[in-house]
Amino acid sequence: TTTPVSPNVFQNVFLAALVGFLLAVGAAILLEYLDNTLKSSEDVERVVHLPTLANIGRFQGAPNPTDNLVALNEPRSMITEAYRMLRTNLQFTMLDQTEPRILVTSALPGEGKTTTAANLAIATALTGRKVILIDTDLRRPSMHKLFGIQNRIGLTNLLLDDNLAIESALAETPVAGLLVLPSGPLPPNPAELVGSKAMPRLPSCSSTS
Repeated sequence: TTTPVSPNVFQNVFLAALVGFLLAVGAAILLEYLDNTLKSSEDVERVVHLPTLANIGRFQGAPNPTDNLVALNEPRSMITEAYRMLRTNLQFTMLDQTEPRILVTSALPGEGKTTTAANLAIATALTGRKVILIDTDLRRPSMHKLFGIQNRIGLTNLLLDDNLAIESALAETPVAGLLVLPSGPLPPNPAELVGSKAMPRLPSCSSTS
């Protein structure tokens, strides 16, 4: 006969493709099984057993830091409406608190905690409440840049000097009822300073860390 007995090219290619497909499917299933990251608000609720108060979409940072104050500059945008929803839901969760304190933080830098704290403070102040926004990020503070204020005197000065009046460190903003306490000069030991006994003496605030 003129037909070769082996190799069977078609059979070998088919088996190789089948094995490769099965390996790819198996690897995908294994990766999905080992993946414990949180991808949605439902994932977060399942893990922490707490409700989601609002979903705020990510938006591109503006060249001018003050443009990130969307709750002030773009009152009719969808992002501003999301901040209003967050404000309203937070107020419902703190109905029994006369002077509520809100801490805005994140696991990594650059996740938007400063922008969120600033816009949440604006949305709250626009309801007629008095708000003090405190920048407790003593490594890379940026709250003063968002509001275009000086950072010579701020939180660190108050923590180190018991005789310094808080009024001397507060800065006014374009929003009625909203005052900002910037970080002040950066200390060599930010964690120890924020965790000191002087910190609880500060007024109610929305802060970043």
